[in-house]
Amino acid sequence: MVGGKEVSIAERRQVVASFASKIFGVPVSPENIIEERFRLLAHPDCEVTPEVLRACFDAPLPETVEEILKHPLTWWIEQNFGVSRQPDGSLWRCKPITLTEGAKGRRGAAVGSSYGAGRVPWCQALNLWCQALNLLTYRAPGGTWNPFCGYSVQH
Repeated sequence: MVGGKEVSIAERRQVVASFASKIFGVPVSPENIIEERFRLLAHPDCEVTPEVLRACFDAPLPETVEEILKHPLTWWIEQNFGVSRQPDGSLWRCKPITLTEGAKGRRGAAVGSSYGAGRVPWCQALNLWCQALNLLTYRAPGGTWNPFCGYSVQH
């Protein structure tokens, strides 16, 4: 609808309020418009480099949510496919990109097209990782079970 780093929150809310007023046929005030808020989930225990990322696929998958949150690949996926930090410090949802584009390292470390001689191509390995993440759930405050993440994997 309206976006970009040069657009202010007030301008975005005004455009959305105007659009909502047209759709619903009643006045909608910009003060009644809310925006998505994000926070980073991953907190790796090490510096994330291409070498560290490639080594992730030789190790077993983490088994708990806490292990996943500390995993370097989780951080890399979040930084490349999930959110981007804005100049004001807020986090916005990233524009969707393909696994191939992500492997080039839109943000963070680039990992290339494969992670070792004669190994599974990087995109195929990353696809398997994302599928594993999509199967995980965690217990949220209040006791409900929620998906850990909802990455849509496309090549």
